[in-house]
Amino acid sequence: MPLHHGTKSSALSLSDEDKEKLERIRNEPDFIATRRFNFSLTKLLERYPDGAPDNVIAAALLLSGPSSVKSFYNKIVKKLREKMVNSGIDLT
Repeated sequence: MPLHHGTKSSALSLSDEDKEKLERIRNEPDFIATRRFNFSLTKLLERYPDGAPDNVIAAALLLSGPSSVKSFYNKIVKKLREKMVNSGIDLT
């Protein structure tokens, strides 16, 4: 069952298998937690060249469900903006 990641409380509820998958998601650019696509982001993108549905994204990233995809996306964008500003890149 997909789980939230990125919080201390959720880390306690992850199985060893999910902890390993989460570590691979963080460290291997092509790894996703979905057997259906042979754990490959490349294969998922071949199936959904115009973008995958939120439920597929949630499963691939071990998120709790489709509703958590937008929140996760917003956190990523916020972090990228902060890094770009700190690097002196003009975002206007």
